[in-house]
Amino acid sequence: MKKLILGLLLVVYYGKVASMNIFEMMRAGEIHPLWFGVFVQSMSLGALCFLLAKSKYRNTIIAFIAGFIPIFNYLAVLYYIGVPKQEKSCK
Repeated sequence: MKKLILGLLLVVYYGKVASMNIFEMMRAGEIHPLWFGVFVQSMSLGALCFLLAKSKYRNTIIAFIAGFIPIFNYLAVLYYIGVPKQEKSCK
């Protein structure tokens, strides 16, 4: 547990020192705002597909990857909303 906390503290410290703010990068023209929106949308729909797949006992890794791919993620969300719940199997 101590290693995890130490690792998180190092990431936060070096993240503030070494990287530039994402909004400054968009203002400077290094990143187009559209790509930032696509990334945020992909992460949120990927997380939604992950949660839906987990609640219906489906493969969560495939669900997250399908939800992360732009344009395809809308179809993946519709699939995971409409697919019936699988029964839990003990192997």
